[in-house]
Amino acid sequence: MVFASAFKVYTGFSSRRFTSDMREVRDMGLISSTPHFNSVSNYLANPELTPILKSLVTLSSLPLKAVENDFAVDSSGFSTSRFVKWFNKKYGREIDNQEWVKVHLMAGVQTHIVSSVEISGWAANDTTFFQPLVEATAKHFQIAEVSADKAYTSRKNLDQVAQLGATPYIPFKSNVLEPTDNSSWAKQRRHGQRSAL
Repeated sequence: MVFASAFKVYTGFSSRRFTSDMREVRDMGLISSTPHFNSVSNYLANPELTPILKSLVTLSSLPLKAVENDFAVDSSGFSTSRFVKWFNKKYGREIDNQEWVKVHLMAGVQTHIVSSVEISGWAANDTTFFQPLVEATAKHFQIAEVSADKAYTSRKNLDQVAQLGATPYIPFKSNVLEPTDNSSWAKQRRHGQRSAL
């Protein structure tokens, strides 16, 4: 199921056209039988494959764990074939919009490897995925720095990075008040102000 799913995405073919490719890999002995083209589409929608695919992403990054210790967190959207209707207050009418999913990932700054990944719906808040991504990466990598944009600014995120002995590089939003304590939040705020001077 994993092989067929990954191969289908790699080829970019429709499910019916992809069947001939599956016959070829069956003849090469890489799979035992050729699945029906609808089965491959069903594999892609199977939530049981998610942890396996996520672990394969992490596994592919491990050969570079001796090289990479600076990471960045971000997200990106992938469009789907589904459309949703929503009411736009600004224009006072319903608008059709293509539905999409988000991938949240942590990537090496030097090597561009993806060390951890999470998938969510289009309305998910980016900052809630920061801690799971950092935690999953820290299991295999010695993290020195973590960079992210303003969407990930939070005291918990900064504290988590600081607890790992790493330096967070996350800019503050303009409406953030000056902290008065000696927390990692305050240190990062002061560091950001010095960098701006």
